[in-house]
Amino acid sequence: MSSVPVSSSVTTGSRAFDRRVLVGLLLVDALLILIYLITGYMVATGRLASFPDIINIGRDWSIGEILGYAKWLALIAVMLTAHRRSPNLIFLAMAFLFVVVLIDDSMQLHENYNGWTTALGFVDQTQAALREVIFFGALGLIVAGPLLLGWFRAGKPVRRKILPLLILFGAIAACGVGVDFLHTALPDRSISAGLAGAFEDGGEMMFLSAMVGYAVGTFCRSPERAKPESRSS
Repeated sequence: MSSVPVSSSVTTGSRAFDRRVLVGLLLVDALLILIYLITGYMVATGRLASFPDIINIGRDWSIGEILGYAKWLALIAVMLTAHRRSPNLIFLAMAFLFVVVLIDDSMQLHENYNGWTTALGFVDQTQAALREVIFFGALGLIVAGPLLLGWFRAGKPVRRKILPLLILFGAIAACGVGVDFLHTALPDRSISAGLAGAFEDGGEMMFLSAMVGYAVGTFCRSPERAKPESRSS
């Protein structure tokens, strides 16, 4: 019987970050980035022979990456919960987007299964970064249809709530694709490459934490805590 007020809070309530979730995740991110920078400096200056993969935020299945997988799972859960409370296609489309990103990230699809870009003549075999960009573009086409359909079918209050998630996701894409070009062009095991890696992977981590903090604060509040949006918004 409580579905009506909960649904109302999802579709018309105010937008907000959950400060405890946001600050907690950002502190963990900052610690992992700091450890990465210190260890990277020690490796670059010869004080350490190798970089342990488990604390290398640029490595798949490192502590930072595993935390990232958990964040994507949390976002999927939040979107499915929002849809259960207030059925809306855009919530399912966002959940689908996050599922695709999680599968690609955890299974390294863009790195291991981009050979078709060369087979079809889109790019040369030696241009690894460009092959990944084309792969990401193909994934974008897969998720674009549901997202566009859900966006245009959603009401303005729901769009206002979803928009910050899309902006933050765009920031993650900018770090993962745009900054990656700069990173791959720098000398391996150099300080400049390490800083670029920290900006790329650390930026992804922190923007993803912001997404979780926003999603929890906006879509997971109880009806009692949800406040209606002001008329001026």
